[in-house]
Amino acid sequence: MSAQRRVPLLVMSCEHGGNVVPPEFAGRFKGATGVLRSHRGLDIGAADLFDHLRPLAKSSIINRISRLCIELNRSADSKDWLSPYMQGAAPEELAPLIDLYTRYRHTFLSSIRQGIARSGRVVHVSVHSFTPELNGKVRTADIGLLFDPGRPDEARFCEDWRAAIRWRAPGLRVRMNYPYKGTSDGFTTTLRTVLPAAEAAANRFMVPITLISCMARELMVVESTTRNVWAMVSTPVAFTMRERIE
Repeated sequence: MSAQRRVPLLVMSCEHGGNVVPPEFAGRFKGATGVLRSHRGLDIGAADLFDHLRPLAKSSIINRISRLCIELNRSADSKDWLSPYMQGAAPEELAPLIDLYTRYRHTFLSSIRQGIARSGRVVHVSVHSFTPELNGKVRTADIGLLFDPGRPDEARFCEDWRAAIRWRAPGLRVRMNYPYKGTSDGFTTTLRTVLPAAEAAANRFMVPITLISCMARELMVVESTTRNVWAMVSTPVAFTMRERIE
């Protein structure tokens, strides 16, 4: 039995890690510098958090193209897949972006399957940030852990993770499925349909893939040089990963 209790592999992604606009689309974003620099153009600070946590991961992938070009964290049939800046683009113009979208998802899916084959269990953490205020409503959290409540392994993992963060950094406000639901349209949600629990039951002790989104508040990320937020988050992640399998 002990031979099957292998340490799960951590794989990480960051879908909104930049606000780069490819040169061929620059004309569509004239006068949009402010928007590109805002939370509408990228997840502010998410790339920094991703880079700090990356050494913990067996494999990782980050996208630096602005979400206003193409939304990698939405299904292709979502109304938010293309922003108003890209509406009306001809198929041939969109082809490079669609190729980016497809390659990003296929590459990461392949790394997850390889991880399951190697270790029997993979934990995927998708790193994001959220604006502290949206549409006049202040968000009351520093960290949000998004998961599917219908998947017990995800719920248990996030409960352990939240407890670890609170123990090591009691000043941080950690909320579950906030400020968004873990079942809303996104990369992790799609992966749940592509990688159902029954697909790779090589490890009979638990579901082979746990899919989590970790969201850090933007202001917390910006202030990280003085608050040492990276250590507050990355240390509990490492602790949780090492102690998760009982």
